[in-house]
Parts: sequence; C-alpha cells; structure tokens
Amino acid sequence: MNRRQTRNLSVTMIVIALVLLVGMGVFAFRLLHGSTGSLVYPWKQTERLPYRESKTEALRLRSINPINAETLASHKEEVAEILRTTGPKVCLTFDDGPSPAITPKLLDLLKQYNVHATFFLVGKNAERYPDLVKRMIDEGHEVGNHSYDHPQLTTLSVDGFMSQINGTNDIIYNATGVKPKYLRPPYGSKNQIMKDTIPMPFILWNVDPEDWHKTATKESISQNVLDNVSDGGIVLSHDLYERTYEAYEILIPQLIQQGYQFLTVSEMFREKGVDAVNGESYRSIR
Repeated sequence: MNRRQTRNLSVTMIVIALVLLVGMGVFAFRLLHGSTGSLVYPWKQTERLPYRESKTEALRLRSINPINAETLASHKEEVAEILRTTGPKVCLTFDDGPSPAITPKLLDLLKQYNVHATFFLVGKNAERYPDLVKRMIDEGHEVGNHSYDHPQLTTLSVDGFMSQINGTNDIIYNATGVKPKYLRPPYGSKNQIMKDTIPMPFILWNVDPEDWHKTATKESISQNVLDNVSDGGIVLSHDLYERTYEAYEILIPQLIQQGYQFLTVSEMFREKGVDAVNGESYRSIR
C-alpha cells in the first residue's frame, strides 16, 4: 500500500469515527431527555409530554389509563383537530335536568375527556339551578328545550304547549343569554298541530339505552349504546341517575377508542351539511 492510499484510509477511518461519535452523542442526548424516537410508557410522564402519539395511540392511552387524561389535558385541541374530519360522529344528549346531584359530576366527566353534549332542560329545573345551566354553556355544551314540567304536549291546547315552550326558552335565556334552537318534546310525542305551530326543529333519538328504567345498570346502559351507536346518531340519556353517570364513565373512553367524535346537535347539523327545519323531527343527522 503506497503513501497516498495509506493517507486516504486514515482519513476515511477518521470520518467514520466522527460519524459514530456524533451518532452516539445524539442518541445519548435523546435518551437522557426522553425522546428516543418513540415514547415508551408515555403515561408515566406527568410533565412536558410531547404530542407525538398517533391518534389511535393517544386515545388508547387516554382510555385505558384515565389518569392520562390529565397528562393530555394540554393537548385537547390537537386531539379534537385530529378527530374533526375523521371517524364517526355522535350526539350525546341528556334530558330532564339539570340535577344538583348528577349534573355537576357528569359535567366534570365530560370536561375531563373534552366531550361536548346537548342538554334538553326541563324549565322548572333550569329555573331552580341557573348556575348549572350557565356552566353548560360556558363549557361548550348546547342546551335545548324539553318543556317546563314534562307534560305530554299533544294533550295540551296550542296556548298550553306554547306556554310550556316559550316559558322554558325565557328561563334558559335569562340564565345564559342564549335562546334554545331545538325542542325535544317529552316522550317524543308530537302531532301535526305542534309541527305547524312550534318554530323549532324537533330533536328525537335513535339510541335509547333505557337508563330511566329501574332495572337498568351501568353495564346494561353502556352496552346498549355500544351495540347501537353509529355515525350521525343521537343517544338519549338522563342526567338524573347515578347509574347513568357510571355508565358514561365506561362509555366515553370506549367510544373514544373507537374513534368517535362528540358533537352538539348544532355542530352535527353543520358537520353533515343538513339544514334543520322547523317542525321537522330528527332521530339522527346524516
């Protein structure tokens, strides 16, 4: 080997050594700073969690380990943006409240998972607990009209059912500054006179887990929803029962894991490009 070849070989070996040294230094730096390319056990990190998980992984970790919801709290907007244009959408709706025993706990749960719902309020309850109604609006939920004291509106005169509806709209407006857009008639009961007279779309449902039934359990409620939920669906529940709250502790993480995004009724109409028509009934929005 001549002198020139020896010199070239030496240069090559020096370059290789430098590359290896730099690579080892980068790896050591990443290892020390917890960023080795993919996060291992990211739920164990409580501070400065990089938003590097894929949608599926982020939501999986969030659902199987509820404490991770706290870790991901600073990434709610990113998760919402990822889901905004992908995956199925559903409306969670709650009737007959607000209830001082259940509604605050349910609102806490929805806030934990950054879930927005629609609450169809009974006027007399909204009148008693205006702070809860205001909290719903402040936390991004939608409120609708469910009559003043839950009569079957088809049994009332026009003046009778309009008094129920207008009175409840006024109560909600006074508490929030927002007038409800939608009516959920009690029992889903409606007739042609109501359709011709009431200047609001009627929001019904296509998933009823029967949480109101005395024999219902958190397991039966959650399984009923999981068996029947679909894109554009409207789920009926009631923020009156402990079993309902416990069911949604189970349901929300599982629906997130399935990729569902939770929209208010108004958001669903916009998302699906559907114009809500006064007097028309909607069991789903597709």
